[in-house]
Amino acid sequence: MQHLWSILCQQAIVNQETQTVSLIEIVERIQFGRLPAVEIELSSIDALPVAVTLVTLWQRSDPEQTETGRGRVQIKSPSGKIIGNPQPLEYDINLADAARFRAIARFMNLPFAGSGTYQIATQLMENDDWHDIASVSVEIVADLG
Repeated sequence: MQHLWSILCQQAIVNQETQTVSLIEIVERIQFGRLPAVEIELSSIDALPVAVTLVTLWQRSDPEQTETGRGRVQIKSPSGKIIGNPQPLEYDINLADAARFRAIARFMNLPFAGSGTYQIATQLMENDDWHDIASVSVEIVADLG
């Protein structure tokens, strides 16, 4: 199977009639600052209350051959450490009934380990091992000064 694309956005809307998807507000950078009269220690923040959606499109390698597989999403901090939920988001990729499969993963918050560029990795199980297939970068900037 082939990974065609992964995009991080605020919201994905699927047209039930045509099965096309509209991606609303593509996310490339998140910046947050201090609220008035609120003192926050940056080291005490472990997640940001930011709702985002990762949309991934998979396709059969051969249009005539059905395929199934297993996908996973993991978030990596600027240092490359896997952060967030200890149980990564996993899903079945079903290319048996259709030539393409869209996975939509909604996050109600994002893990935070300091300012920098985070990677949201799309992985595929191959030969009983997970392999990075694609990665979406998002810059997170804490401006608490």
